[in-house]
Amino acid sequence: QRFILSQLAQDVSIVGTTVPKRVPFHLGLMVHGWSSQQFMLECSRVGLCIGIGSACQVGQTKPSKALLALGYTAEYVQQYIRVTFGEPTTSEDISFLIQTFKTILTR
Repeated sequence: QRFILSQLAQDVSIVGTTVPKRVPFHLGLMVHGWSSQQFMLECSRVGLCIGIGSACQVGQTKPSKALLALGYTAEYVQQYIRVTFGEPTTSEDISFLIQTFKTILTR
């Protein structure tokens, strides 16, 4: 996670940095200047699957209660994306994610 953030630090910020216990292999990010829906579609076009909104409110259009409880505004929550990693995730997958994000974020 830290490596990914070091590569994308000026265009994204991590969510939940003040939470003492984090879910491993899960990265919640705010993509500055993009709606999460638009960002997800751009990722999908090149075969990168990400989630948007809070996982506990999948399918709902309201801003995430969890993110609002962390102090984010409803407008800012619209920039939230989720990235999850698993055992089969390779360093090549991570490189692809970083390069894809960089390409999209510089448009």
